[in-house]
Amino acid sequence: MALTGNWIKYTTTYSNENTTQEEVTYPADLPEIDPNYDKRGTTETITVQVPVVTTESFEDAYVVIKSASVYAHNIMGAGKLKNLNVQYRVYNSKAEHDADFDSYIHEDLSIELDWEWEGETNPFITAYEWLKTQNGFENLINA
Repeated sequence: MALTGNWIKYTTTYSNENTTQEEVTYPADLPEIDPNYDKRGTTETITVQVPVVTTESFEDAYVVIKSASVYAHNIMGAGKLKNLNVQYRVYNSKAEHDADFDSYIHEDLSIELDWEWEGETNPFITAYEWLKTQNGFENLINA
């Protein structure tokens, strides 16, 4: 199993030269443990960095799910919750993947998504289908 096609890599950067001013109002009922407790009930103007998003397109990308693990747990008696943790790698092409598994151009080590076990129960199939819905992966198809 794998995905192939046009993958778009999104990169977000910040710099001190690209900023804006924003007004922040702190609620009057902030708990004492809040780092802004001393500012409760006040408004201040802060400087925030503006994100700059750039894209890079890879026409013949090859994406492989390296691992997919299931974690089921019970939080405060709310019933079992299931998470799917996914690790994937993106390669310039299938040929580069086949020649050297460690020649990837991008890797995400941990993606956690809530997983309802209705329908598909194979974590790899679920991971590939979910990945195809993510930003930059929409144009990939099953290889």
